[in-house]
Amino acid sequence: MKDKMNHFISWLESDLTHFVSLVEEGSTVTGDPWQEGFSDHDITIIISQDIDAEMAAVSNWLKHNHFDNSYLFGPRLMHEFIHGNSLNDISMKFRAKTILGKDLIAEKDFPDRQVAIDIGRTGLKNLEIRCLRRLVNLSYWTLEYAQKKNYEIFKNFFVFSGARIYGESGLYPIKRTDVAEIISQQQDISSLLYVTNNISTASKQVQEEALQTAITYIRQM
Repeated sequence: MKDKMNHFISWLESDLTHFVSLVEEGSTVTGDPWQEGFSDHDITIIISQDIDAEMAAVSNWLKHNHFDNSYLFGPRLMHEFIHGNSLNDISMKFRAKTILGKDLIAEKDFPDRQVAIDIGRTGLKNLEIRCLRRLVNLSYWTLEYAQKKNYEIFKNFFVFSGARIYGESGLYPIKRTDVAEIISQQQDISSLLYVTNNISTASKQVQEEALQTAITYIRQM
């Protein structure tokens, strides 16, 4: 994939008229363990204008130059990237790196801390319902399907918790282990951390334990 990415970078530089920057975000940047078949390269293509036309060109290029399923590309207008205040923006400020072009991460506004608290708390509360739904269905799901469905839940737990911690303290916990260490002052979530970082070998029993751990923490929040 390295050669394919280099080819893509060359095309962006030469053919995408309003290209500004290419940014990768998430666990691949922070050093959290890569989970083969589950993790992905989350890459944002930042452009200055004409987002529809530019993304049509990107989509056409990708159609003829296939990446594997571990890549996820998304568009963003430059001014929205710099001034955004969503969950993704919180992560982008602290868990991202510039691959190509202008380094906009340094210019990106620090997320509003009260907004981060609200996003984190609301996200976790909504996650509780999804955890309960997973518990209901876990017993009859195949192991592979359960791993796929639950990995998203476990990842989101750490992302929402990171936003909440940043909002309350002003410091963003970069890695999942950082989140777990801070939360451990209230509750041991080592089972949840272990499953998230080892999802491909996680049995349904340990997934169930992790779901219960997440529910307990969220209810005591």
